[in-house]
Amino acid sequence: MGRSGSGKSSLLKLGGGLLQPTAGSVSVAGTRIDDLGEKARALVRRGPVGFIFQGLNLIGNLSVTDNLDVAGHIRGRRYTTAEKTAALEAVGMAAMGSRLVEDLSGGEAQRVAIARSLMSKPTIVFADEPTGALDSTNAANVTSLFKDVVTTGSAVVVATHDPVVAATTSRVVFLSDGRIVGELSSPSAEEIARRVIAL
Repeated sequence: MGRSGSGKSSLLKLGGGLLQPTAGSVSVAGTRIDDLGEKARALVRRGPVGFIFQGLNLIGNLSVTDNLDVAGHIRGRRYTTAEKTAALEAVGMAAMGSRLVEDLSGGEAQRVAIARSLMSKPTIVFADEPTGALDSTNAANVTSLFKDVVTTGSAVVVATHDPVVAATTSRVVFLSDGRIVGELSSPSAEEIARRVIAL
């Protein structure tokens, strides 16, 4: 957590190998990635890393299920109909598989992007404002889904402005001007809000 411009999105991109650090090192799932070439980093992103981008990165003129198929193709695998259905059911979008993404609301598209990322069962998920376009009910469903993902042994790293979302995590790290300036373990939304105000 942190104010806009504090470095939240940059930290996620560094963790996923989308940005190269100017100093230090980055290791993901036991693999040091900062000294890898672009092709090797891409393989890491196709393997243990999942992304939920703030910009969603869906293809508007394709259907919801076609977007899942594209994600599978990039990862070098073909998802079964059952896998796609289960992923969409998990985010409340099972009835929308044939809809074009460009015809979805912002919140619906965000849920498709979440399903696309989690479908590959990544070791670590980097989620940039994953509930930003969702109403409170769907946001609660998504954070519950993230908890389920964690119980399977994966990690979820979330950048968010929402203290309620942050309060569902086991650890909250606060950033300011690109630096870690504090952290809380399993805090309440009120504790988080007070800390953010003080940044």
